[in-house]
Amino acid sequence: MMGDYADIDHLLEAIRALRGISAVQEERLKERLDTLIETVTYGFYTVLVLGEFKRGKSSFVNALLGTSLLPMDVLPETATVNILRYAETPYLRVRYRDGRMVDGEVTEAYLRRFSANTPNNEAHEVRQIEIGYPIDLLRGHIELVDTPGVADLDDLRADVTYGILPQAHAVIFLLDANAPLTESERVFIKERIIPQGIRHIFFIVNKYDCVDEEEDADFLTDIERRIRAVFRMGTAEAALESFSLLPLSALTALQGMAAGNTALVAASGLPEVRAQLAEILSAGTMAQERRRHAYFHLNAIGKDIRRHLRNRSAIAQAGLDELAAFATALREEAAADIIPLRLISVKKD
Repeated sequence: MMGDYADIDHLLEAIRALRGISAVQEERLKERLDTLIETVTYGFYTVLVLGEFKRGKSSFVNALLGTSLLPMDVLPETATVNILRYAETPYLRVRYRDGRMVDGEVTEAYLRRFSANTPNNEAHEVRQIEIGYPIDLLRGHIELVDTPGVADLDDLRADVTYGILPQAHAVIFLLDANAPLTESERVFIKERIIPQGIRHIFFIVNKYDCVDEEEDADFLTDIERRIRAVFRMGTAEAALESFSLLPLSALTALQGMAAGNTALVAASGLPEVRAQLAEILSAGTMAQERRRHAYFHLNAIGKDIRRHLRNRSAIAQAGLDELAAFATALREEAAADIIPLRLISVKKD
């Protein structure tokens, strides 16, 4: 344990040292370092629930909660980042983009006011919604994050999901049994998730009750084979180190819990999903992933800073004629886009 604290102190020292150098001028870089400091110092172990819209992400989270708290619908529903944390007494806190923080009711009706399908909803004003609930799986400073669908046609909602990706220590990715591992899902995983340093993905094939009994025997085996092929697993070019794959019917689980039907809950696949999640979220695994995540992002930021400095050096070494030509080209591009760039000027001595 003492070794963990020493490692954290060393890591924070490295981040603060990088944050303090005069070369780090861009606000974007400063904000990334500040976020990393906050994550290492106070942060939760963050598990993102990802997937394209209408894969049943909110239904899955509700099944873990044991109640239908998050709104569910046949249309894209989630428009905000919903963060669930352990609390003996349930609470709900809305954090707005303007800095306001409002306590709300821990009810589905209250959350629906932020739904994508509610007219004049407040979602665009919200930074995140925090929900405290007595779910044992989240003990130990763990947070489960329900996100808007990654293939949502609404750019703002998609950007909300993209923005929180760097905070992920672990990813649960929901697939639809009716169309598992589509091309857009493969692209999103390769281009958005894996570059964040995620090495293991927990795939859940939701809506598994739609699979015919005749298909059942080879269904998961076929998906597993496709995952291994797509991410070139077992080769030197492997994009993913490992994965878990489990079937689930989140709605069946919710129906079983509402009816007090334990057999229906068991048939849904939920107990196996909970057991594997508990194993993944063991204390030793989380501590290791926390450190690896922080060092990965510190290294990534360092690379961006070096790239930034190289660009500045190249500009500083460029002749005035080159700069004048560059400014002229920018003005022409701006004029084409009807963007005034009157501030771009190069004066020769």
